[in-house]
Amino acid sequence: MQSHLTEISKAIKKGIPVHAYNWWPITSNREWGHPFDPNTDFGLYYVDLDNEPALKRIIHDKITD
Repeated sequence: MQSHLTEISKAIKKGIPVHAYNWWPITSNREWGHPFDPNTDFGLYYVDLDNEPALKRIIHDKITD
């Protein structure tokens, strides 16, 4: 995520009018055919559907790095 924000900052410094940035999706999402785990999930939060009956959202490491 930091690399995305760095590029947005560069664009703003070049005078590109960035009014908003949306990271899609905010919760779990993955491509078909990949295993269902945090390594293939590209949401900001991971939901472990197999082992978390309460469907607790777990923040991805990529957010805290």
